[in-house]
Amino acid sequence: MRPAASRPVAKARSALASAPPFPFLGQGDFFNAHIERWLRSMHGKQPILFVARRQDFEAGGTRLGRWPAASVVQFRDQVAPALAPLGKQKLAAADLRRAPIAIAIDYVGAATVPPAIRKLGERR
Repeated sequence: MRPAASRPVAKARSALASAPPFPFLGQGDFFNAHIERWLRSMHGKQPILFVARRQDFEAGGTRLGRWPAASVVQFRDQVAPALAPLGKQKLAAADLRRAPIAIAIDYVGAATVPPAIRKLGERR
């Protein structure tokens, strides 16, 4: 038996179920608005320090909300300092923290990240 879905998951399923079948005109706007609502909901439960969203120019573009711009500042002010002690350790090549760190570094621009933290995102 599958466990019951959490309230945010159930709400997301309900919102998506109410959408017209894909593809439909305005699906990008619908999807972007849904992501923004979900981020606000999750942030209310557990503060989110960083959000990275890729822009899809091919499908009419992704309208990024305030999260990505705020995330660049958050990376500099809070995420990088939190990663600094980890940068002094030797992470295993298969350490699962490497992938999200690499995404964040790519998002803010590797040139803006201290070398010790940049190294955390490298796969060896």
